[in-house]
Amino acid sequence: MSAGGEGGGSRRLALAAVAIVAAAVAASTLQGGFVYDDLQNVVQNEWIRDPAHLPEVFTRHVAAFDPQNRTSFYRPGMHLIYMATYAAAGPRPWAFHLVNLAFHLGCAVLALLLASQLFTRWEGGRPGFPVHFAALAAALVFATHPVHAEPVAWIAGITDLSATCFVLLALVLYLDPRLSLPGRLAASASSYFVATLCKEPAFLLPLLLALVELFPAAGGTRLRPRAVALRLVPFGIAAVVSLGLRWHALGALAAATRPPDGTPPGLLPNALWLLAQYLAKLVAPSEPTVAYRFEPVRSLLDGRALGATAAVTVLLAVCWLFRKRAIVPVAIGFIVVPLLPALYLPALGEGVLAERYLYFPVFGLGLLAGLGLASIPAVPARWGLLALLMLASAAVSIRRQAVWRDNLTLWTEAVARSPDSALARESLCFAEIEARQFERAVDSCRQALALDPRRDDALINSGAALLELGRFPEALAAYQGAVIRRPASPEALTGLGLAQIALGSTAEAIASYRAAIAADPGYAEAHNCLGVAYARSGQLALAVESLQRAVREAPGQPEYAANLAAAERALGAR
Repeated sequence: MSAGGEGGGSRRLALAAVAIVAAAVAASTLQGGFVYDDLQNVVQNEWIRDPAHLPEVFTRHVAAFDPQNRTSFYRPGMHLIYMATYAAAGPRPWAFHLVNLAFHLGCAVLALLLASQLFTRWEGGRPGFPVHFAALAAALVFATHPVHAEPVAWIAGITDLSATCFVLLALVLYLDPRLSLPGRLAASASSYFVATLCKEPAFLLPLLLALVELFPAAGGTRLRPRAVALRLVPFGIAAVVSLGLRWHALGALAAATRPPDGTPPGLLPNALWLLAQYLAKLVAPSEPTVAYRFEPVRSLLDGRALGATAAVTVLLAVCWLFRKRAIVPVAIGFIVVPLLPALYLPALGEGVLAERYLYFPVFGLGLLAGLGLASIPAVPARWGLLALLMLASAAVSIRRQAVWRDNLTLWTEAVARSPDSALARESLCFAEIEARQFERAVDSCRQALALDPRRDDALINSGAALLELGRFPEALAAYQGAVIRRPASPEALTGLGLAQIALGSTAEAIASYRAAIAADPGYAEAHNCLGVAYARSGQLALAVESLQRAVREAPGQPEYAANLAAAERALGAR
């Protein structure tokens, strides 16, 4: 931050302050474990355990390591980061949380650098305007905002953290006057390309660059549209290459998932309503809701749509009124543009109103906050208000992060906040099984199915809990229902086999395990169960063969190794 007469020492002090605050606020996340789909993405992800899977990382969809998982997202950046973390520390949750924290810290530092560039560009010429304070305030708002708890504390949030990090870096490089124009365009476009491999909203960076160029620097002249278009050519090339990789992997350019149930064909009123709710979360964060049950807006005449339209109108009016003070419309653009993909319901599935989508937009809010605080004439009041804001924000952030410490805490809180969410109750069922609270798990799964009878995982998880309770006929019925719905599910077929063997039907169990392996040849649990069933029926050679496969598929599973050793001893004793 060289504007306003600040020296290198002042700049380093500001960078250190932002880094320390960001690290201190997020430090509690290091105590967290694997939650939500972290187990699938990390512990059960064979791709990150061996660099030989790099070709698959770049040529398959993000969840293709699991044959039963279907998605249309392409995010090789996630696997590369996980792969590097696994190589350094193995499947230890603290290491993955540390990487998230490091990316958040990097984003906060880049937010300071970018805020300094933007305030210098448009406010540096105003007599007495404290550019350094405004930039520092913007970065501290970004570093401590409560909505960051979700992407920072959840290991899977690395996609939002990494995409934002490389987008911020691209913006900083684009505006760096120390680099030649070709040099900064090439460096910025390269960072942009990496960002697009991390998460899809990064593709919108050229819109932000065009917005910045729309407002010339103080004392400068606005670039002609042709000049702006030429500057964006490297970004167009990077986007085309990234989209080509995406098309090769997916056969499509955009994600396509099921929209929330009951969503009407008209998307505009729902998009306006979602935008209004995101803006509300940004300005006055409510308690976090991991699983939100979406209540659609069915008409532009709906009161919610009318209120949202009024809010958007106010935003547009503010942009117009402050068009000669560019930092205001640019900051609003930095809030709204990254949110655009999160307003398209068909691509959201169950991820409606997720706070991770606000990770980058918080930077736009920070710019507005920095401008507002810097406009306070009394310096002590300015700093005092910033300190109070940071302390309150940090306290709420730390409290929110604790919710993400383990699955049971996370989903208990989610059910309390959204009791009518089938996803929350289904996930709570799994968390209760992990915590060996089997009676509660059965009840949670039944409530999930009552809310949404299509929750197949709730059937599978209820079967697992019933098995643990010794209620074998009920477990058998649950697994049979799951297999009817998902006949190629290795989890359902393996669970069915466990229920069958518990009821004394070993031959039927062996058939179920074989069907599970046919559906997913790499499913280690099915190989292990098949080996145990073979041993139980006296087919020890086949038992050893199956258990050897289980150990190969999951070398870190001690139960499989113990079963194999027992089968080998029994075979050798013959």
